[in-house]
This record gives sequence, structure tokens and C-alpha cells, in this order.
Amino acid sequence: MKKTNQYGFTLIELMIATTVFSVFLLLITFMTIRIGKLFQKGVIVSRTQETARTISSEISRAIQFSGGDVAFGPSGTNYFICAGSQRYMYTLGHQLFDSAPTGTQVSHVLISDTSPACSTTAVNMAAFNPATQRELIPNRTRLSNLTIQQAGKMYTITVRVVYGDDDLLNNPQAINATCKGNQVGTEYCGMSELITTVQKRL
Repeated sequence: MKKTNQYGFTLIELMIATTVFSVFLLLITFMTIRIGKLFQKGVIVSRTQETARTISSEISRAIQFSGGDVAFGPSGTNYFICAGSQRYMYTLGHQLFDSAPTGTQVSHVLISDTSPACSTTAVNMAAFNPATQRELIPNRTRLSNLTIQQAGKMYTITVRVVYGDDDLLNNPQAINATCKGNQVGTEYCGMSELITTVQKRL
């Protein structure tokens, strides 16, 4: 009777194969996590860009076509913009938090409504009607900068929107707030700035 030789894997070969397979799985896991973080970062930056565009566009239209006087400046601890019958009240450097705000969080960041007689004396939080006012900033987002510079009939509007908690930001309450660099969680931080120049038409 003739014997046939049967070959199998040695223990060393199995260990090498297991190690190679484990490294391959680790690489795939790392790449998947990295892609997920980049996707999350892209979504947040896209949201801040859209918010900055929306704010800039709305204020630009109000200035261009309101037909009334344009006024802007500080109002107590807040700031205001009045363009015809459209009025805005906002605070800088505070994160909008829609439930139980604490620390640098607030329940209103940039609110808007209409008033038949918009004036500097009528622009304060108490003057806004909760039933008709609109919040223009999404939750967990802050308005880092909103300024208007006037030169004749030309108005330059600067809007800077930042998404992220205080611990993810450098200078969270300053005009130049930016996301921190190499830190865990920075994929949940985003910033967009938009500068628009418009001419008053009416």
C-alpha cells in the first residue's frame, strides 16, 4: 500500500498569515474612520457656508430694497441692524443652544422680524415678538462676526459663522475664532466667512 504525503501549514506560517491579515484589517479600519471624519468635517463646513450665505443674502436684500434708512451698531450688550422695516438683533461669540444654555451658550444669537417703525430705540430683545421673530443661526453655531461698513450708498457686509463647542475653538468669543488644529473632535468644528458689497437701490 502506497502512502501519500499530506502537507499542511506550520504554526509559524499561520502566525504570519494572521499577522498580515490583522494589519490589513487595521488599515481598513483606520481608513474608514478617517473617511468618516473627513465626511463629517465637510458636512459641517458646508452648513456654515450655507448659513453665512443665507445671512449675507438676507441682510443685503434688506439694505438694497428696504427703501428706508439703514442703521446699525451696538445696543447694550447686543448689536442691531435696521434696514427699512426689517430689523435684526444679534450677539457675537455665543453659541446657540436651544435647551438650557450654560456658560457662553445663549437661546438667541441672530433674530429677525419686521417693524413698521424700525429705529435704534425700538431694537432690543424685549421689542421682538416671539410669534413672528426668526432665528437665523442653527443650533450649536455662533456668529463670530457681523459688521457693516458704509461708504455713501455702498455697504460692505462681513459675516463669520463658526460651528463648534468652546473646547474645539481658539478664542471662541473673539472675532477671529478658529478651529483648533490637531485635537480629537475637530471634525465637529467648522468656520466660514463671507464678505459682500451691495449698493442701496431704494
